[in-house]
Amino acid sequence: MPKQFVFLTYLNRSGSTLLAKKLNAYIDIAVSIEAILLNYDKIDNFSINSEVELDKALNELFNHTDKKFIKWEIEKNTLKEKYLSEGLPIKLGTFLTTIFDIYFQNNPAKVHFYKYGHMFKYVERIWKEFPESKLIFIERDPRAIFNSQKVSLDSRSGKPMENDIIKFVRNYKIQQETISRLKNNKHFFLLTFEEMITDEERTLNGVIDFVGASKVKTESNDYFNRIPDQQKHLHQNLKSTENKSDRMHAWKNELSKADIIFMQKVLIKELSSKGYSIERFNNLNYAEKLEVLSLRVKFFFFHSFKYFLLNNLKFIHNFIVFFKNIGKNT
Repeated sequence: MPKQFVFLTYLNRSGSTLLAKKLNAYIDIAVSIEAILLNYDKIDNFSINSEVELDKALNELFNHTDKKFIKWEIEKNTLKEKYLSEGLPIKLGTFLTTIFDIYFQNNPAKVHFYKYGHMFKYVERIWKEFPESKLIFIERDPRAIFNSQKVSLDSRSGKPMENDIIKFVRNYKIQQETISRLKNNKHFFLLTFEEMITDEERTLNGVIDFVGASKVKTESNDYFNRIPDQQKHLHQNLKSTENKSDRMHAWKNELSKADIIFMQKVLIKELSSKGYSIERFNNLNYAEKLEVLSLRVKFFFFHSFKYFLLNNLKFIHNFIVFFKNIGKNT
């Protein structure tokens, strides 16, 4: 392992690839392209105890549906021989370290980043294996993330990354709970897409100081070229020199009023604490009001009753009054 290892985490469409490209431009930093290396939901009891189990794990790694790991250009036989030379059983730390060592072996950078969005869910387990590693999370206005996910086609399914606003809001809340738990940890660093766009130099300097890297840049940066072809359509902004701040507030014109109002209602605490402005709407028509009501009712059943009760007492009252009025008019 290098002197410093960093996990770069995020929700999809938060600006992580743009950040990765910018960081990869520094001589001391090397950033991997995104790849799923194992089934992280099973890492608590991860152990490869036989060559048969090793073959199965490697087949899953090299045949994963997103094909991203193939672009890491690691030979399966080379990886298998390395594991066998280290001996069985193979635990989580050894499994990941071996992949990282081979991937970065010809790169002189002293700080290596592994880019994988969902890693923040498993950070406590990862820190047990890599106690000196650091975790960086890039976040973005959730309204902008959802807006981008709705129009961005997943490279595996060809379908939008996310159309279910209820599911998105729930996942965002889980992410924020994790951030709250980690925010005072000295190995954790949080930045936002918005500050990276509006004050790039200060933001990148903060990241570089956090990981202990030099601010000297390299002469070449091939990060975009290493992204799999089937994913390049998602990252065309990496090649563009246009002002990326134009997309920061595109959600205001592209999301429906109902989607915006719903997200602001259930994420008001998160949005306010981060200084994101709240959009105000007047004169909603009946269909829009009904759509907002429908989303909030669905969220009530999808999310915990306790959370809903504590944060939506006024809505519950209005909900009861609404149906009482319907009864009176029938």
